[in-house]
Formats: sequence, structure tokens, C-alpha cells
Amino acid sequence: MGVSAVSKQDQADPIRAVISARRPLLVSALAFSAFMSIFALSSSLYMLEVFDRVLTSRSESTLWLLTLISLGGLTVFGLLDSLRRRLLIRLSLQVGDDLSKRVLTAMVATNSQVGGVAFRSGLRDVDFLRNFLGGPTCAALMDVPFLTVYLVVLYFL
Repeated sequence: MGVSAVSKQDQADPIRAVISARRPLLVSALAFSAFMSIFALSSSLYMLEVFDRVLTSRSESTLWLLTLISLGGLTVFGLLDSLRRRLLIRLSLQVGDDLSKRVLTAMVATNSQVGGVAFRSGLRDVDFLRNFLGGPTCAALMDVPFLTVYLVVLYFL
């Protein structure tokens, strides 16, 4: 039941089939989101340590070291964000290419059977999906599962 049910379901829903074929890219982007949520805490931890250690001891060397560590964390955050954005753009282009071939074939088949002008929004829908997957909305949705962890850590800080 497992393999045949999945293949029948994928045949019935080509969007699910195309996206599930790109599952490693989605998992990688989600992993980048997890690490980004950890590095996003670096500025909060920096301020906590400055108020806790630097202001009480007036140590400039501690301030410089904390600043370098925080800048390193924010740099890694920026690099991961850039990589995730590129990964999502690549995913959106691959999904768009695969789906546009299927949609165009279906539109030609429908037009040849009906003999008239059929509903032509199929390629616009594929373009909308491609823009969604490659845009900031999908990246923001990938950050949502880690929001609760982030808020819990900030509460305890």
C-alpha cells in the first residue's frame, strides 16, 4: 500500500510530486533556519554580557572580545541567510521549470480536446508558486517553528 499509494497520490497532485522530489533542498533550507535562529540570539547575548560583565568590571578587553564574538555570530547569520535565500531561489526555479512543462502540456491537450480557448491561468499559477517559494514569505514561514524556542530562550535571559 505504501509505494503504490504514494505514486497514485503524486500522479493526482503534481505539485506535491515535484516538491517532494526536491525534499533535500527544503530540509537544507530548514536546517539553515535552525542555525540562523541560534545565531540571531548573539545580539541579545552580547547586550546581556555587556551589562553583566563589562559595566561592572570596566574591562575594555572583555568588551572588545565580546564585540568580536558578536560580530562573528552576526556575520555567520548573514552568510546563512544568503545561502538559504539562494537555496530557495534554486528550489523555486526547479519547481517552476518542472511544473510549467506539465501545465503547458495539459493546457495544449485541453485546448486540442475542447477546440476553443481554455482557461489560461495555469502558467500564472506556476509563476505565483515560483515567486512564493523564492521570496521572503517562504523564508519567514521556515523561521516560524523556531520562534517558540527563540522566545523561550529570550524569556529565560
